[in-house]
Amino acid sequence: MASSASSSSLLRSSIRAVARQGSSASAAASSSNSSRTFTSTTTSPAALTEGQNTTTTTPPLSPSRKKSDNVKVSLLLSRQPLILRSPTPLESAYFEYNHALTRRLSQPFAKDFYFRKGSAAETKFDAEESYRRSHLDFPSSSSSKKEVDGKGKGKGQAAPPSTETAASVGDTATATDPDAELYATVPRKTAADESNDTTSLERALDRCLFLLFKDPATGQWRLPERGVDLNKKETLHRVATLPVKEALGEKLDIWLVSHLPIGVMPRPVEGKNGVGSDKTYFLRAHLVSGSPKGAEGREYAWLTREEIEERLGSGGSKEYFESIRDLLSE
Repeated sequence: MASSASSSSLLRSSIRAVARQGSSASAAASSSNSSRTFTSTTTSPAALTEGQNTTTTTPPLSPSRKKSDNVKVSLLLSRQPLILRSPTPLESAYFEYNHALTRRLSQPFAKDFYFRKGSAAETKFDAEESYRRSHLDFPSSSSSKKEVDGKGKGKGQAAPPSTETAASVGDTATATDPDAELYATVPRKTAADESNDTTSLERALDRCLFLLFKDPATGQWRLPERGVDLNKKETLHRVATLPVKEALGEKLDIWLVSHLPIGVMPRPVEGKNGVGSDKTYFLRAHLVSGSPKGAEGREYAWLTREEIEERLGSGGSKEYFESIRDLLSE
């Protein structure tokens, strides 16, 4: 019994000794790791040898990497066509052929059923029907060679009933029917077209017109533009309409197609802060209503695409036109 008790006490003492050795070893390892971690975060091997701090700073940017961008916004303001454009020669030939074919295949028109005898409508219909029979219908088998030659290629030599015939019809109809003025048509060419008044919106009614301003400093024609102050949190769509309303009045109803630009024109510049670029963003807008009233000393013009190309090309701004050519869509 005494021997078993002594052996058990020796076993317990040996277990305690092993446990104490393990705890001291783990404590030494943790202290060593912490010292190594602290050393790696505060010093480097080179710093340990030279006795210097390892704090690093970001190197300054080179002048070529500095930016000095100026943002501008330019408004592409257009007046949409007011009337349908004139048909092309191919379209005219196609419509005339279909019209003549339809008349040949249709039943005779009952004129006495639809028009009152001696009315302005009957007189107008008779004049137009006479013109259609002589210029638009297919020649019949009984037509003479002279009548056949007068149709087709030679039909453009005779005036349609909207000129001399229409004038005589109008005089006759006015005397017989007070409603004859209802048939009067407005001419496609206006007084602004005849005088070539580019400041008027009543010109080129079948074309899309774009607004341009003349820079008093350089004498070059440009789309209305304005600088955007990003420090004041200005937005493109709010600044875009300002130069137009300042020059032509506040009563213009301008509709922006989108708040997003349709194009951008970068231009590299060199300033005090290095090399950057001036960026001009283009926004599309339509003039819905309103009459522009030009300010004194500010020249502006409503021009078609071809007129813009001619004016910018003659004014030494051909490069500017090339940058906006694809934006001038009708």
